[in-house]
Amino acid sequence: MEEWAGWFVRVLAGLLWLTATLKMISVLQGDPVLRWRDPVFQVPNRNLLVLGACAEWAVAAYAVWGRRLWRKVALIHGLAACWLVYRGLLKLSGFKGYDCPCLGPVVRDLPFEEGAWSVLLGWMAWGSFLGASLLLGAHAWRQARSNLEPGGDGAGSAGGG
Repeated sequence: MEEWAGWFVRVLAGLLWLTATLKMISVLQGDPVLRWRDPVFQVPNRNLLVLGACAEWAVAAYAVWGRRLWRKVALIHGLAACWLVYRGLLKLSGFKGYDCPCLGPVVRDLPFEEGAWSVLLGWMAWGSFLGASLLLGAHAWRQARSNLEPGGDGAGSAGGG
């Protein structure tokens, strides 16, 4: 299972690094929508993008250089959960969206339908959340089973928790 978790973490680290970088490029481009207030947090979109990019870079950095595999998976799980909660709050607020350059001019100029990137990011977040949930659940189940076995020391497998 550690092999699957390691693969999952490496893929997500790359995706997080990419999306964070694209967000910061967008911030540096200075699109007027970045001065508008976010409907959930009521702060300028620029500030929210910088915060999101920094969080993604931090999780990606730990995913690459951190030592504890299951902590890496848990951080990815938490970040995906935050993104999903934020998108849910946006929907509840009645926000319909605007031509947001959230991933920068690089992707804005690609020939995709309006809203395609938002859908893709949503699938990525759900996939990250569900993948991490399954991995963490399987790890917890294996740890619990190890603790119930006679002579089980509770240490479980290598990789740390």
